[in-house]
Amino acid sequence: MHPALTYFPSNTFYDGTLQNGITEKDRKINKDFPWPANRPSFFLNLYGTEELSASGTSYLNRTEAVAVDKIVFYLERAGIKSKQIGIITPYKGQRAYIINYLQKNGQISSKNPNYYKEIEIASVDGYQGR
Repeated sequence: MHPALTYFPSNTFYDGTLQNGITEKDRKINKDFPWPANRPSFFLNLYGTEELSASGTSYLNRTEAVAVDKIVFYLERAGIKSKQIGIITPYKGQRAYIINYLQKNGQISSKNPNYYKEIEIASVDGYQGR
């Protein structure tokens, strides 16, 4: 994990003992993508409506899925490989919706339909510990 991402949990919960498999130099920010800050990740606040997913036990947000597509499109244009992109969502319903949305409606689908298949899209639990 990027050292900037481990700083808070390492110092808050683990007395600074968490170790990273990479350095900041290994994960330089691509200047071709309009990052909102000089950090390896960012949070984007969107005002969409949550809906109950088809399973009836989870949620999805269509506005967020559209925003994910736009961000992935800009990352691809900046030369980021799909295997370098990870999308984290708190809900399994949202994960399923994003996967379906990108494959059917994604801006890159017509140019490179396999691009989305290599992006890891998982719930928070799926990314835990990595």
